[in-house]
Amino acid sequence: MIVPVKLLPSRTKYGFLFSSSTATTMKRAQNSSPSRTEVPKKKAKVVETVTETVQEIQATGTGVSDGTGAGEWTKVEKRKKKKEKRTEQRMTTQPRFMYSNSDIAQRHHAVGIEEIRDLALHIIADSPPPNWLRVDNAALIPKVLILLIPGLTPDILSLPPLPTSATSNPNLPISIPLPPRNVPGNAQTGLPFIASTFSHACPTKAPGDQTRMHSILSTFFSCPITTAERKRRMEQQQHNGRLRDQDPSQYLLTVEQMIENEYPVPSYMASVFEKTPGWVETPEQPKESSLTPSKGKPKRKVYSIDCEMCLTEAGKELTRVCVIDFYTQKVIYDSLVKPSKPVTDYLTRWSGITAEALATANTTFSEAQAHILKLLSPPPPNPFSTSKQSTPTPPTPILIGHSLESDLKALKICHPLCIDTALLYHHPRGRPLKPGLAWLTKKWCNREIQTRGEGGHDPEEDARACLELLQKKIAEGPGFGEFKTDYESIFERMNRAHKRSGGGPGSIRTAVVDRGNPGMMHGNKSTKSVGCEDDDEVVKAILDLTPSHDFVFGRLMALANLKGWTTPKQAPDAPPPPPSPPPTQEELDANLTQLNTQLKTIYAALPSSTALIIFTGHSDPRNMVALNARKNAFETAIRSGKPTDTLEKDEQWKAGDVRALEEAVELTKRGLLFLGIKTKPMLATLDKLISALREFTLAHSFKFPVSMAFETPDWCYPFNAFHLSALWSPSGLLVTFFSGHTIFSVWPRNDFVTAQSLNVILDTGSSDLWVVSDSCQTCTKGTPMFNTKSSSSLKTSSEGTTIRYGSGEVSGSLAADTVQMAGFTVPSQGFLTVDTTSAQLLQGSVSGIMGLGFSPLSSTGATPFWETLANKGQLTNQEMAFWLTRFRGQDNVASEEPGGVFTLGGVNNTLFTGDIEFLKTTGDPSFWLLNLMSVTVNGKSVSVTTGDSALSAIDTGTTLIGGPTNDVEAIWNAVPNSGPVRGMDGFFAFPCDTNVAVSMSFGGKSWGISTADMNLGPVNSGSSFCLGGIFDLSLGSNIESGQGNPNWVVGATFLKNVYSVFQNGNPPQIGFAQLSGAAGGSGTVPSSSSSDGSTLTGTDSGFSIIGISSTGVSPTVTSTGPGLVTPSIGPSSTSGSGNGSNSVTSSINGPLMLLSGLTLLTSWLLA
Repeated sequence: MIVPVKLLPSRTKYGFLFSSSTATTMKRAQNSSPSRTEVPKKKAKVVETVTETVQEIQATGTGVSDGTGAGEWTKVEKRKKKKEKRTEQRMTTQPRFMYSNSDIAQRHHAVGIEEIRDLALHIIADSPPPNWLRVDNAALIPKVLILLIPGLTPDILSLPPLPTSATSNPNLPISIPLPPRNVPGNAQTGLPFIASTFSHACPTKAPGDQTRMHSILSTFFSCPITTAERKRRMEQQQHNGRLRDQDPSQYLLTVEQMIENEYPVPSYMASVFEKTPGWVETPEQPKESSLTPSKGKPKRKVYSIDCEMCLTEAGKELTRVCVIDFYTQKVIYDSLVKPSKPVTDYLTRWSGITAEALATANTTFSEAQAHILKLLSPPPPNPFSTSKQSTPTPPTPILIGHSLESDLKALKICHPLCIDTALLYHHPRGRPLKPGLAWLTKKWCNREIQTRGEGGHDPEEDARACLELLQKKIAEGPGFGEFKTDYESIFERMNRAHKRSGGGPGSIRTAVVDRGNPGMMHGNKSTKSVGCEDDDEVVKAILDLTPSHDFVFGRLMALANLKGWTTPKQAPDAPPPPPSPPPTQEELDANLTQLNTQLKTIYAALPSSTALIIFTGHSDPRNMVALNARKNAFETAIRSGKPTDTLEKDEQWKAGDVRALEEAVELTKRGLLFLGIKTKPMLATLDKLISALREFTLAHSFKFPVSMAFETPDWCYPFNAFHLSALWSPSGLLVTFFSGHTIFSVWPRNDFVTAQSLNVILDTGSSDLWVVSDSCQTCTKGTPMFNTKSSSSLKTSSEGTTIRYGSGEVSGSLAADTVQMAGFTVPSQGFLTVDTTSAQLLQGSVSGIMGLGFSPLSSTGATPFWETLANKGQLTNQEMAFWLTRFRGQDNVASEEPGGVFTLGGVNNTLFTGDIEFLKTTGDPSFWLLNLMSVTVNGKSVSVTTGDSALSAIDTGTTLIGGPTNDVEAIWNAVPNSGPVRGMDGFFAFPCDTNVAVSMSFGGKSWGISTADMNLGPVNSGSSFCLGGIFDLSLGSNIESGQGNPNWVVGATFLKNVYSVFQNGNPPQIGFAQLSGAAGGSGTVPSSSSSDGSTLTGTDSGFSIIGISSTGVSPTVTSTGPGLVTPSIGPSSTSGSGNGSNSVTSSINGPLMLLSGLTLLTSWLLA
């Protein structure tokens, strides 16, 4: 997203005398992003501290120092100075996350699950940093806790839906509104913990293709191998290739692989499998036998096996077994097996077993098991033979199968020598996923199996497929069937990492907590995996494991289960269960309350500086699942030869269904990500500190101000060795404590409230509110700043943001506070507290910008102030109107007040004459956009691009007019003797004695621009050429017109000639009207005015509004009730607004203010 030019004159935002040094940095680009550059940190100064004992305070009677350091004050020791310095350094070097919105805005897709995985690897292991997020001081993050919570959707958090227009970016982080205070039931959000802990929700996208969503867990827990690991594996493969032979034993599973995949392991290999009655194991191989064949030894047999099972009253039982010899390719055993209990489900679709076929079975399970065991066992020695055997004992045969552990469990046999084609070949998405046998045979053997549909599988066919796959592997080598982009478990990556102190491979302890048995899937490589029955057990396990592990993953499924996003496992051929009814509001509220409590419990137990990452993975999958089920049923019917004309309407699959499925999949892939770092418990410490000081002052019955300094106890970290002063009076207690230049103030009462008064530019070309804070290191000397330490209701975030302009950029931290503007109040208004600005970005007493564009344009993700008022119905008329004053060509410039009149909630009828011509805006709301339709110069039409290719942002925050190269050149070509200015790319000059009269039309009337506004004064002192008010947007700024930006930026050069109205609606409209005689270029506000809204007059630094303090009404405002404010130059008087609302009339001389303070502090903040 790009926001247009911001021209800052040398004197004022809307002034005229900008210098040539500023003309080269005209354009402002709101490519909204958290900063990608480090903010320089000034070295903290440690003040010379002093101490005074309580006895000395009582002795002096006042305890107030004169500041000279004389008398009873003494210097603290050097050791304490160092301690204070270390304390401050700890506070200023805290880890934090900062979204890089500029990088996110340039992407074609949202942040992926794999990128969340890579973020965790960057923090905890050795992976490179992400480009979509800046992680400051990552080395100071001791632990990472990741929670997957499917079912947590934007509506629960009162988030707006993601934009779908081509001009809006749906991938940018969304500001989360803070939960209201003291509201029973919390109507704003169903999960207060999320809203109060995280400032933004970042949209994510799950993996998948057009018709399917891939596994969230598989994507997160598997990652591509590093270049170094790939090199090592290639070297290993080359080494293995040199040693390649035709012996299948090289592909035997190791004991560790068998244990990981839950094979029934013989007792002589490992004591991990407890055999119950009915189980047998293959006898141990004689020690003199070797796995490697040698001359004179019999060849080791290799058998391929496949079993089929049916469901009986005793559970699943063996009903058929087939064994094929690897070398002869002959079937050596194939038998139906009679189950011990009556069959309840033949599972024909998978087993291929029917009632008719099984009725002929005579072989019992014991007989089948004994036969297979005999094949796998070496022949016993002849007990009656007294001579040495003439031939060696045959070695134990090898068994091969697909997911062979299932066949062995069906036979109840433990066997030591196994080859598993599900592990021999790779799944295309990597481990721990296992490829299907049919897919492997199609992919690597170029033939299809299991094509009988409802007829089920054929065990002989499956066994032969396993043999063929093993033959391919032996012939092609160990690397065959492994994909070039290989994957590994994230725990394998972490296990190789050296990042953690104490270092070396294996130093990172990891844990996975989930329902079921995570140790068999995504947690199989972690240090510890814990299976749970419900979310309560998951939370308990997280609390137990976090102190001793560096990385912990947990999944909370109760919310998704309640919503019906998951279904219990069914029998393989059972029909899908009916959709579960939606939960009642009571059920949902109870679930969210429990989840909120669980999250608070987990967060409270986390060590300081722990990274807490929560993501939802995906949205509601039910529509996608239902459509895919229809699609699969249709394809099955077609494969079985069923004519399409015999299918019912709901069984058919048409082109419209394909599009519906693709849309459903894209919606399902959407998720949310929440990033945060637990900070030190400062607020709790403050509360405890205040209580202690209160008790101390009350105990000594102080009736006078008290100043004291002492070293605080350990529980007061990070405020140890801070100096404190307390002021106790009948109205309350003020505590101030500091170390170096860092000062904190706590006020339990509002009696001490004072107002901070700051000026801002009102800007329809952007959507963010920002103000410079007292931590700004690069602000111009004398710039008024917002004191962030004076508001206890101010909510700050560790996330940072950068807003870029053509003339510079600002960076700072995201914050929220209550904002009041002339009786209008928005709780928890999001804004940016700026700590870094570019040189000359702010002029005079301007301290920031209030954006009046639409939400999709917001860099911070916060809803603009005016739009919140409109959404909540607080504006009777959803309108904003501007009259801008003019300085050019007037005699009394020095005595006039620059700026103008801004009306919120209506228009000022005295400032225009005739009708307002309203034009519908173009595209979805972002900028206030119109299509340029024509331009004339000195009465003659100029050929310029028009219509949809001439999108024009009507921008009160821009001084001049900027446009595309060819069109701007055409305009100046129509002015005799004009030309480009050397050294000022994009700007044009013309003879100062030439009048340049330009008019512009946006689809209605043609509106003229005064020659005074087109003439910006001589290019240089004494020059006869003057600078023009229209410049090349591509050369006079740092971005190109077009390329997703407006083609034109129409600023004050045009707007000073009309009365402009910005009207919200569907679609929004922009209106222009002829200035009245009172407003037309006079530079003065009319002596009387009538308005439908709240009106502000300008100061020499921007527009201003009077705010109402908590202690009463400002002396310059006469209030008749809440609502609208209308200013006038004359004496204060009250007038009706004409719409039934109360209004206030006053002389407006003060700056724009925002009210801040819900609990301890009430302060004034710049808007």
